[in-house]
Amino acid sequence: MKKEVIATENAPKAVGPYSQAIRVGQFVYTSGQIALNPATGVLVETEDADETITLQAEQVLKNLSAVLEAADSSLAQVVKTTVFLKSIKDYAAVNAVYAQFFGENPPARSAVSVAALPLGARVEIEAVALVNEETSTATAVREGVGEAIAAVEANVSYRIHEISQYLADLQTKIEKRGKKGKDVKKKEAKGKKKDKKDKKDKK
Repeated sequence: MKKEVIATENAPKAVGPYSQAIRVGQFVYTSGQIALNPATGVLVETEDADETITLQAEQVLKNLSAVLEAADSSLAQVVKTTVFLKSIKDYAAVNAVYAQFFGENPPARSAVSVAALPLGARVEIEAVALVNEETSTATAVREGVGEAIAAVEANVSYRIHEISQYLADLQTKIEKRGKKGKDVKKKEAKGKKKDKKDKKDKK
């Protein structure tokens, strides 16, 4: 099963050697998103700490949504998230925003407090989601067709090689037979000359 790199300008560009997401089969795995504004690449924040964590949580989930949409998925199809918090004290504020984005039947989730996050962010979220069934099927069909074409090309190439080898062997045999024929004719010619000479000698 092949993996597909997901990239969109509607979410922040990667700030390291990683992809925004990877789609494999019917699943898409996102990298962690922090609260970068996609247009400016600047972290969303204000002088008010409480307002900042709310704004950052909202931006993170908007970024995550954009990445999922680029992979033909959505927040509604998320099956698992992991939330990283710079301070566990921000849990309640992030939870309130999170509930607005996921609503009923939210995905499974883990939330952990960490020592620090990239660029001084206060929250980061990653997700695993299902891809739209039609897209997943279409991808599987494309991969299947590609594999079938590759198999046919390999078989044709092998057959061409066999035919080429057969023709080369046939040509060698023809040349050998031609050479033998010439040798026989030479022997016959020599024999005739000898017979004529013998007849003359007898006379």
